[in-house]
Amino acid sequence: MLTVQMRMKKFIKASFYGVFLLQFLLLFVFPTFSLAQEPKLTWDPPIPATDILGYRVYIGMSPGQYTRVVDVGNQTEVPLSALDIPGGVTYYLAVKSYSATQESPGFSNEINTDYLLVSTGNGTVITETQGGPFQSSLKFYLKNLGSRTLTWRASTPDSWLSLSPAEGSLYANETVSITASIHSSAASFLP
Repeated sequence: MLTVQMRMKKFIKASFYGVFLLQFLLLFVFPTFSLAQEPKLTWDPPIPATDILGYRVYIGMSPGQYTRVVDVGNQTEVPLSALDIPGGVTYYLAVKSYSATQESPGFSNEINTDYLLVSTGNGTVITETQGGPFQSSLKFYLKNLGSRTLTWRASTPDSWLSLSPAEGSLYANETVSITASIHSSAASFLP
């Protein structure tokens, strides 16, 4: 056991090899590392919401002109993939609630699918000390391409990954950077 630790310390002294090995581990040993969360349409239920049975999402390619309706039941969050909305094309979406006897008279505010631009930074940043622990981070940028303020939230199902900041608001044409960091415990070499 001590021999493995000593070999690892000697190996890590050459930082190039340490960085290369860590990148290899991040790319091939931890293949579930993904920040590409599926975009979702979310909304708050009207208050009071006592008689609401569900919601319908109205979808079209022009503002106010909806050609498809998808009943999503009583959930208030739906992945865009469940609405069969491919990327690269602008769609306009609005939501209506319904009860056992009627549909709500008005639509929610309308949004379109090209409001938010997500881009990556200049690559992975790796920091290390001799013998570990090793930490890695990557920056992502969100830009609001629309004319209204957007509220956003980023999340990950992985406990070894942190996102900072994890939520906020973006004004029109504003950009925010999000740092995704792998915790040192996930990136350490264990004997």
